[in-house]
Amino acid sequence: MKKKLFFTNNQHGFMLPLVLIIISLVIVLMSSNIHHYHNNLAITKNQIDQVTMETLIQIAREKLKRKLLENEQLDKETFTLPQGEVTVRITRLDEHSYRLLFTVTLDEQSKFQQIGFMNINKEAEIISY
Repeated sequence: MKKKLFFTNNQHGFMLPLVLIIISLVIVLMSSNIHHYHNNLAITKNQIDQVTMETLIQIAREKLKRKLLENEQLDKETFTLPQGEVTVRITRLDEHSYRLLFTVTLDEQSKFQQIGFMNINKEAEIISY
């Protein structure tokens, strides 16, 4: 049989390096897939937390609208909801406008803050953005 590679003198031991290279490639691919899986888990958890926080802010905003219609002299309000707690600091800008600082604390101790504004006109409907 004719030698195909000039640097191999004995072809009986040539399979071991080839097998080692293939095994190392398989291990590298598996570990990278595991790493990507863990990253996807973290991204999914963060997205779920974000949706939960936005939902809590919307619920707190609606409850705050009702309270501001009843009592215009509110300074700070705290809403305890099943997924977490929302604290709202209220700053009155003018007769019908308010600046709101929402602080959301989830049950897992994740915190988030968002600034919002609200216009309340008792004669017309409530306007918020």
